[in-house]
Amino acid sequence: MNTTLNEHSVTCSYPQFRDHSEYRTGQMSIRADIELKGSKDIKERIACALRAKPTTITVDRYGYNTSGLAACCSGTWKGKRWFAKILLANPYPTPPRFRTPWEPTLHAAVPLRAITEQIDIEWNMTLMMLKLSKDRSVPVPLGRSLASRTIVWEEAGGTSLVRTLKWSRWKGSMARSGAEALFKSGVWLRKIHEASLQGTEVIQARRLIQAATASSQQDQSDASHYHSIASRILEAALTGMGDTDNFELPLALTHGDFCLSNLLWKGSGKQLAVIDFEFSGFRPIYYDLFALIADLRAMLLNPLIPKSVIQQWEESFWRGYGQILPHAVTFVNALALARVFYYHFPRLLTRRERKGWVGGINAQLYHTFLEGRVITQRLDLPSEFARSNHN
Repeated sequence: MNTTLNEHSVTCSYPQFRDHSEYRTGQMSIRADIELKGSKDIKERIACALRAKPTTITVDRYGYNTSGLAACCSGTWKGKRWFAKILLANPYPTPPRFRTPWEPTLHAAVPLRAITEQIDIEWNMTLMMLKLSKDRSVPVPLGRSLASRTIVWEEAGGTSLVRTLKWSRWKGSMARSGAEALFKSGVWLRKIHEASLQGTEVIQARRLIQAATASSQQDQSDASHYHSIASRILEAALTGMGDTDNFELPLALTHGDFCLSNLLWKGSGKQLAVIDFEFSGFRPIYYDLFALIADLRAMLLNPLIPKSVIQQWEESFWRGYGQILPHAVTFVNALALARVFYYHFPRLLTRRERKGWVGGINAQLYHTFLEGRVITQRLDLPSEFARSNHN
Protein backbone atom coordinates (compact mmCIF):
# COMPACT_ATOMS: atom_id res chain seq x y z
CA MET A 1 0.00 0.00 0.00
CA ASN A 2 3.01 2.32 -0.05
CA THR A 3 1.97 4.02 -3.26
CA THR A 4 3.57 7.33 -4.20
CA LEU A 5 2.08 10.50 -5.64
CA ASN A 6 1.28 10.20 -9.32
CA GLU A 7 3.67 11.78 -11.80
CA HIS A 8 0.99 14.13 -13.06
CA SER A 9 0.95 15.91 -9.72
CA VAL A 10 4.38 17.45 -10.18
CA THR A 11 3.45 19.00 -13.54
CA CYS A 12 0.84 21.35 -12.03
CA SER A 13 1.97 24.59 -10.42
CA TYR A 14 0.12 27.28 -8.46
CA PRO A 15 1.10 30.73 -7.16
CA GLN A 16 1.41 30.88 -3.39
CA PHE A 17 -0.81 33.43 -1.64
CA ARG A 18 -0.51 34.41 2.01
CA ASP A 19 -3.51 33.97 4.24
CA HIS A 20 -4.22 34.96 7.83
CA SER A 21 -5.50 31.56 9.02
CA GLU A 22 -3.31 29.95 11.65
CA TYR A 23 -3.29 27.14 14.18
CA ARG A 24 -1.49 27.61 17.47
CA THR A 25 0.47 24.62 18.75
CA GLY A 26 2.39 25.14 21.97
CA GLN A 27 4.51 28.25 21.48
CA MET A 28 4.36 28.05 17.68
CA SER A 29 1.72 29.18 15.20
CA ILE A 30 1.15 27.24 11.99
CA ARG A 31 -0.07 29.59 9.27
CA ALA A 32 -1.75 28.88 5.98
CA ASP A 33 0.74 29.72 3.25
CA ILE A 34 -1.81 29.74 0.43
CA GLU A 35 -5.37 30.99 0.09
CA LEU A 36 -8.01 29.88 -2.35
CA LYS A 37 -9.19 32.33 -4.98
CA GLY A 38 -12.78 31.17 -5.30
CA SER A 39 -14.40 28.38 -7.26
CA LYS A 40 -12.18 28.85 -10.33
CA ASP A 41 -9.07 28.13 -8.25
CA ILE A 42 -10.77 25.11 -6.67
CA LYS A 43 -11.80 23.76 -10.07
CA GLU A 44 -8.20 23.91 -11.28
CA ARG A 45 -6.93 22.09 -8.20
CA ILE A 46 -9.58 19.39 -8.47
CA ALA A 47 -8.85 19.01 -12.18
CA CYS A 48 -5.14 18.61 -11.43
CA ALA A 49 -5.87 15.82 -8.94
CA LEU A 50 -8.26 14.07 -11.33
CA ARG A 51 -6.16 14.62 -14.48
CA ALA A 52 -9.19 16.30 -15.96
CA LYS A 53 -10.04 19.56 -17.68
CA PRO A 54 -11.33 22.31 -15.37
CA THR A 55 -14.32 22.77 -17.68
CA THR A 56 -15.51 19.26 -16.75
CA ILE A 57 -15.53 20.08 -13.02
CA THR A 58 -18.51 21.59 -11.20
CA VAL A 59 -18.05 22.98 -7.67
CA ASP A 60 -21.30 23.50 -5.77
CA ARG A 61 -20.04 24.19 -2.23
CA TYR A 62 -16.86 24.68 -0.24
CA GLY A 63 -15.76 25.82 3.20
CA TYR A 64 -12.96 25.51 5.73
CA ASN A 65 -12.29 23.23 8.66
CA THR A 66 -12.22 24.60 12.21
CA SER A 67 -8.53 25.51 12.05
CA GLY A 68 -8.92 27.23 8.69
CA LEU A 69 -5.96 25.24 7.38
CA ALA A 70 -7.89 22.92 5.04
CA ALA A 71 -10.71 23.52 2.58
CA CYS A 72 -13.44 20.94 2.06
CA CYS A 73 -15.46 21.11 -1.13
CA SER A 74 -17.79 19.02 -3.25
CA GLY A 75 -19.26 18.93 -6.73
CA THR A 76 -19.63 16.78 -9.82
CA TRP A 77 -17.37 15.36 -12.52
CA LYS A 78 -18.54 13.17 -15.39
CA GLY A 79 -21.88 12.69 -13.67
CA LYS A 80 -20.21 11.53 -10.45
CA ARG A 81 -20.38 13.27 -7.08
CA TRP A 82 -16.97 14.01 -5.51
CA PHE A 83 -15.63 15.37 -2.23
CA ALA A 84 -12.19 16.98 -1.95
CA LYS A 85 -9.81 18.22 0.71
CA ILE A 86 -7.28 20.97 -0.07
CA LEU A 87 -4.47 21.49 2.45
CA LEU A 88 -3.54 25.14 2.95
CA ALA A 89 -0.59 24.84 5.35
CA ASN A 90 2.78 23.13 5.08
CA PRO A 91 3.65 21.61 7.52
CA TYR A 92 0.15 20.51 8.45
CA PRO A 93 -0.92 20.09 12.14
CA THR A 94 -2.45 16.76 13.15
CA PRO A 95 -3.68 17.17 16.75
CA PRO A 96 -5.28 14.05 18.25
CA ARG A 97 -8.99 14.71 18.62
CA PHE A 98 -9.47 12.18 21.40
CA ARG A 99 -6.56 12.77 23.75
CA THR A 100 -6.32 10.44 26.73
CA PRO A 101 -5.68 12.09 30.13
CA TRP A 102 -2.10 10.78 30.39
CA GLU A 103 -1.11 12.22 27.02
CA PRO A 104 0.38 15.75 26.68
CA THR A 105 -2.06 18.57 27.32
CA LEU A 106 -3.83 20.45 24.57
CA HIS A 107 -1.29 23.27 25.01
CA ALA A 108 1.66 21.02 24.23
CA ALA A 109 3.25 20.76 20.83
CA VAL A 110 0.97 19.24 18.19
CA PRO A 111 2.43 16.72 15.73
CA LEU A 112 3.20 18.20 12.33
CA ARG A 113 3.43 16.50 8.96
CA ALA A 114 4.81 17.67 5.65
CA ILE A 115 2.06 17.90 3.06
CA THR A 116 3.65 15.10 1.04
CA GLU A 117 3.38 12.80 4.07
CA GLN A 118 -0.14 13.94 4.93
CA ILE A 119 -1.45 13.32 1.42
CA ASP A 120 0.28 9.93 1.29
CA ILE A 121 -1.20 8.87 4.64
CA GLU A 122 -4.77 9.90 3.81
CA TRP A 123 -4.59 8.27 0.39
CA ASN A 124 -2.98 5.02 1.53
CA MET A 125 -5.17 4.63 4.61
CA THR A 126 -8.32 5.10 2.52
CA LEU A 127 -7.14 2.36 0.17
CA MET A 128 -6.29 0.08 3.08
CA MET A 129 -9.68 0.61 4.76
CA LEU A 130 -11.39 0.02 1.43
CA LYS A 131 -9.55 -3.26 1.01
CA LEU A 132 -10.25 -4.47 4.55
CA SER A 133 -13.92 -3.51 4.64
CA LYS A 134 -14.75 -5.21 1.30
CA ASP A 135 -17.96 -3.23 0.92
CA ARG A 136 -19.31 0.19 -0.06
CA SER A 137 -18.75 1.74 3.36
CA VAL A 138 -15.49 3.53 2.43
CA PRO A 139 -15.56 6.20 -0.31
CA VAL A 140 -13.34 5.36 -3.27
CA PRO A 141 -10.36 7.72 -3.72
CA LEU A 142 -10.41 9.29 -7.19
CA GLY A 143 -7.21 11.28 -7.43
CA ARG A 144 -4.55 13.32 -5.66
CA SER A 145 -2.00 15.97 -6.46
CA LEU A 146 0.91 17.28 -4.44
CA ALA A 147 1.22 20.49 -6.42
CA SER A 148 -2.43 21.39 -5.89
CA ARG A 149 -2.38 19.96 -2.32
CA THR A 150 -5.59 18.13 -3.09
CA ILE A 151 -7.16 14.71 -2.52
CA VAL A 152 -10.46 13.78 -4.17
CA TRP A 153 -12.83 10.96 -3.17
CA GLU A 154 -16.23 9.83 -4.30
CA GLU A 155 -18.71 11.70 -2.17
CA ALA A 156 -20.19 9.52 0.55
CA GLY A 157 -23.95 9.69 0.70
CA GLY A 158 -25.98 10.04 3.87
CA THR A 159 -26.16 12.30 6.91
CA SER A 160 -23.55 12.38 9.66
CA LEU A 161 -24.78 10.79 12.87
CA VAL A 162 -23.74 13.82 14.90
CA ARG A 163 -26.04 15.99 12.80
CA THR A 164 -28.85 13.48 13.23
CA LEU A 165 -28.35 13.43 16.99
CA LYS A 166 -28.21 17.21 17.37
CA TRP A 167 -30.91 18.30 14.94
CA SER A 168 -33.49 15.55 14.92
CA ARG A 169 -36.98 16.24 16.23
CA TRP A 170 -36.77 12.80 17.75
CA LYS A 171 -39.42 10.73 16.15
CA GLY A 172 -39.18 7.12 17.21
CA SER A 173 -38.23 6.06 13.69
CA MET A 174 -35.19 8.39 13.75
CA ALA A 175 -33.97 6.94 17.04
CA ARG A 176 -34.34 3.39 15.70
CA SER A 177 -32.59 4.27 12.44
CA GLY A 178 -29.65 5.76 14.36
CA ALA A 179 -29.43 2.69 16.56
CA GLU A 180 -29.22 0.54 13.44
CA ALA A 181 -26.45 2.78 12.11
CA LEU A 182 -24.49 2.38 15.35
CA PHE A 183 -24.94 -1.39 15.22
CA LYS A 184 -23.49 -1.45 11.70
CA SER A 185 -20.71 0.88 12.82
CA GLY A 186 -19.75 -1.63 15.50
CA VAL A 187 -19.82 -4.49 12.98
CA TRP A 188 -17.67 -2.47 10.55
CA LEU A 189 -15.10 -1.55 13.20
CA ARG A 190 -14.78 -5.13 14.45
CA LYS A 191 -14.22 -6.30 10.87
CA ILE A 192 -11.40 -3.76 10.37
CA HIS A 193 -9.74 -4.64 13.67
CA GLU A 194 -9.87 -8.39 13.08
CA ALA A 195 -8.68 -8.10 9.47
CA SER A 196 -5.58 -6.09 10.47
CA LEU A 197 -4.37 -7.77 13.66
CA GLN A 198 -0.69 -7.33 14.49
CA GLY A 199 -0.40 -9.16 17.79
CA THR A 200 -1.40 -7.81 21.18
CA GLU A 201 -0.30 -5.14 23.61
CA VAL A 202 -0.53 -5.18 27.41
CA ILE A 203 -2.61 -2.27 28.70
CA GLN A 204 -1.21 -1.27 32.08
CA ALA A 205 -4.36 0.44 33.28
CA ARG A 206 -3.11 1.19 36.80
CA ARG A 207 0.09 2.81 35.57
CA LEU A 208 -1.75 4.92 32.98
CA ILE A 209 -4.44 6.05 35.40
CA GLN A 210 -1.92 6.84 38.11
CA ALA A 211 -0.01 8.97 35.61
CA ALA A 212 -3.21 10.86 34.80
CA THR A 213 -3.97 11.32 38.51
CA ALA A 214 -0.47 12.63 39.23
CA SER A 215 -0.84 15.16 36.44
CA SER A 216 -4.21 16.24 37.83
CA GLN A 217 -2.75 16.79 41.30
CA GLN A 218 -0.13 19.15 39.87
CA ASP A 219 -2.72 21.14 37.92
CA GLN A 220 -3.10 24.72 39.17
CA SER A 221 -5.48 25.94 36.46
CA ASP A 222 -9.09 27.06 36.81
CA ALA A 223 -10.13 23.64 35.52
CA SER A 224 -8.27 21.73 38.24
CA HIS A 225 -11.49 20.71 40.04
CA TYR A 226 -12.84 19.15 36.85
CA HIS A 227 -9.58 17.28 36.34
CA SER A 228 -9.78 16.05 39.93
CA ILE A 229 -13.23 14.58 39.25
CA ALA A 230 -11.88 12.88 36.12
CA SER A 231 -9.18 11.29 38.26
CA ARG A 232 -11.76 10.02 40.77
CA ILE A 233 -13.75 8.42 37.94
CA LEU A 234 -10.64 6.65 36.65
CA GLU A 235 -9.59 5.51 40.13
CA ALA A 236 -13.08 4.06 40.68
CA ALA A 237 -12.60 2.02 37.52
CA LEU A 238 -9.36 0.61 38.96
CA THR A 239 -11.23 -0.48 42.07
CA GLY A 240 -13.72 -2.32 39.88
CA MET A 241 -10.92 -4.14 38.09
CA GLY A 242 -9.43 -5.51 41.30
CA ASP A 243 -5.94 -6.99 41.10
CA THR A 244 -6.11 -7.80 37.39
CA ASP A 245 -5.76 -4.28 36.05
CA ASN A 246 -3.24 -5.31 33.38
CA PHE A 247 -4.88 -6.89 30.36
CA GLU A 248 -4.02 -7.65 26.76
CA LEU A 249 -5.80 -6.11 23.80
CA PRO A 250 -5.30 -6.65 20.07
CA LEU A 251 -3.03 -4.27 18.22
CA ALA A 252 -4.64 -3.43 14.88
CA LEU A 253 -5.36 -0.74 12.34
CA THR A 254 -7.50 1.91 14.01
CA HIS A 255 -9.52 4.68 12.40
CA GLY A 256 -8.04 7.23 14.82
CA ASP A 257 -11.10 9.51 14.79
CA PHE A 258 -13.99 7.06 15.00
CA CYS A 259 -16.73 9.46 16.06
CA LEU A 260 -20.26 10.43 15.06
CA SER A 261 -19.22 13.15 12.61
CA ASN A 262 -17.25 10.60 10.56
CA LEU A 263 -20.12 8.10 10.33
CA LEU A 264 -22.70 8.81 7.64
CA TRP A 265 -25.99 6.98 7.39
CA LYS A 266 -28.46 6.72 4.53
CA GLY A 267 -31.61 5.41 6.14
CA SER A 268 -33.45 4.66 2.90
CA GLY A 269 -30.83 2.16 1.78
CA LYS A 270 -29.56 1.30 5.26
CA GLN A 271 -26.08 2.23 4.00
CA LEU A 272 -23.21 3.19 6.34
CA ALA A 273 -20.29 5.29 5.15
CA VAL A 274 -17.10 5.80 7.17
CA ILE A 275 -14.92 8.76 6.24
CA ASP A 276 -11.77 10.71 7.24
CA PHE A 277 -8.75 8.46 7.74
CA GLU A 278 -6.08 11.13 8.35
CA PHE A 279 -5.39 9.84 11.90
CA SER A 280 -5.50 6.14 11.06
CA GLY A 281 -2.68 3.92 12.27
CA PHE A 282 -1.81 0.81 14.27
CA ARG A 283 -2.74 1.11 17.95
CA PRO A 284 -4.45 -0.93 20.68
CA ILE A 285 -8.09 -1.26 19.63
CA TYR A 286 -9.43 0.51 22.73
CA TYR A 287 -8.55 3.83 21.06
CA ASP A 288 -11.40 3.59 18.53
CA LEU A 289 -13.82 2.28 21.15
CA PHE A 290 -12.93 5.15 23.49
CA ALA A 291 -13.44 7.73 20.71
CA LEU A 292 -16.94 6.56 19.83
CA ILE A 293 -18.17 6.08 23.40
CA ALA A 294 -16.62 9.41 24.48
CA ASP A 295 -18.43 11.16 21.65
CA LEU A 296 -21.75 9.66 22.75
CA ARG A 297 -21.16 10.55 26.41
CA ALA A 298 -20.42 14.14 25.38
CA MET A 299 -23.89 14.30 23.82
CA LEU A 300 -25.33 13.78 27.30
CA LEU A 301 -24.24 17.35 28.07
CA ASN A 302 -26.98 18.60 25.76
CA PRO A 303 -30.26 18.33 27.72
CA LEU A 304 -32.27 18.65 24.49
CA ILE A 305 -31.10 15.24 23.28
CA PRO A 306 -33.07 12.43 24.94
CA LYS A 307 -30.83 10.43 27.26
CA SER A 308 -32.65 7.23 26.33
CA VAL A 309 -31.71 7.68 22.66
CA ILE A 310 -28.01 8.12 23.47
CA GLN A 311 -28.12 5.01 25.66
CA GLN A 312 -29.90 3.05 22.93
CA TRP A 313 -27.29 4.06 20.36
CA GLU A 314 -24.42 3.13 22.69
CA GLU A 315 -25.92 -0.29 23.46
CA SER A 316 -26.41 -0.90 19.73
CA PHE A 317 -22.77 -0.09 19.00
CA TRP A 318 -21.53 -2.58 21.61
CA ARG A 319 -23.85 -5.27 20.24
CA GLY A 320 -22.48 -4.68 16.78
CA TYR A 321 -18.85 -4.72 17.89
CA GLY A 322 -19.31 -7.96 19.79
CA GLN A 323 -17.62 -9.60 22.73
CA ILE A 324 -14.63 -7.94 24.35
CA LEU A 325 -12.84 -8.36 27.68
CA PRO A 326 -14.95 -6.96 30.57
CA HIS A 327 -11.89 -5.06 31.88
CA ALA A 328 -11.51 -3.40 28.49
CA VAL A 329 -15.16 -2.28 28.57
CA THR A 330 -14.68 -0.88 32.09
CA PHE A 331 -11.52 0.92 30.96
CA VAL A 332 -13.18 2.43 27.87
CA ASN A 333 -16.30 3.54 29.75
CA ALA A 334 -14.22 5.20 32.48
CA LEU A 335 -12.08 7.01 29.93
CA ALA A 336 -15.17 8.20 28.06
CA LEU A 337 -16.85 9.56 31.20
CA ALA A 338 -13.64 11.11 32.50
CA ARG A 339 -13.20 12.98 29.21
CA VAL A 340 -16.34 14.95 29.94
CA PHE A 341 -14.48 16.44 32.91
CA TYR A 342 -10.93 16.77 31.64
CA TYR A 343 -11.98 18.11 28.22
CA HIS A 344 -15.58 19.32 27.79
CA PHE A 345 -16.31 21.11 31.07
CA PRO A 346 -12.94 22.95 31.08
CA ARG A 347 -13.79 24.30 27.62
CA LEU A 348 -16.75 26.13 29.15
CA LEU A 349 -14.22 28.18 31.13
CA THR A 350 -12.57 29.41 27.94
CA ARG A 351 -15.70 29.77 25.81
CA ARG A 352 -15.69 33.56 26.04
CA GLU A 353 -12.17 33.76 24.62
CA ARG A 354 -13.07 31.35 21.82
CA LYS A 355 -16.66 32.40 21.02
CA GLY A 356 -16.98 35.98 22.26
CA TRP A 357 -18.98 37.50 25.08
CA VAL A 358 -22.29 35.89 24.00
CA GLY A 359 -20.64 32.48 24.14
CA GLY A 360 -19.23 33.36 27.56
CA ILE A 361 -22.68 34.30 28.89
CA ASN A 362 -24.18 31.07 27.57
CA ALA A 363 -21.41 29.06 29.22
CA GLN A 364 -22.00 30.81 32.55
CA LEU A 365 -25.75 30.17 32.36
CA TYR A 366 -25.08 26.51 31.62
CA HIS A 367 -22.68 26.25 34.56
CA THR A 368 -25.15 27.94 36.93
CA PHE A 369 -28.44 26.32 35.98
CA LEU A 370 -27.77 23.09 34.08
CA GLU A 371 -24.40 21.61 34.96
CA GLY A 372 -25.39 20.12 38.30
CA ARG A 373 -28.47 18.39 36.91
CA VAL A 374 -26.56 17.11 33.90
CA ILE A 375 -23.93 15.55 36.16
CA THR A 376 -26.40 13.82 38.47
CA GLN A 377 -29.33 13.01 36.16
CA ARG A 378 -27.69 12.46 32.77
CA LEU A 379 -24.17 11.32 33.71
CA ASP A 380 -25.55 9.37 36.72
CA LEU A 381 -22.88 10.57 39.15
CA PRO A 382 -23.38 11.23 42.87
CA SER A 383 -24.51 14.70 43.93
CA GLU A 384 -21.12 15.34 45.54
CA PHE A 385 -19.61 15.55 42.04
CA ALA A 386 -22.05 18.32 41.15
CA ARG A 387 -21.46 20.21 44.41
CA SER A 388 -17.70 20.10 43.98
CA ASN A 389 -18.09 21.97 40.70
CA HIS A 390 -19.47 24.99 42.52
CA ASN A 391 -17.05 25.11 45.44
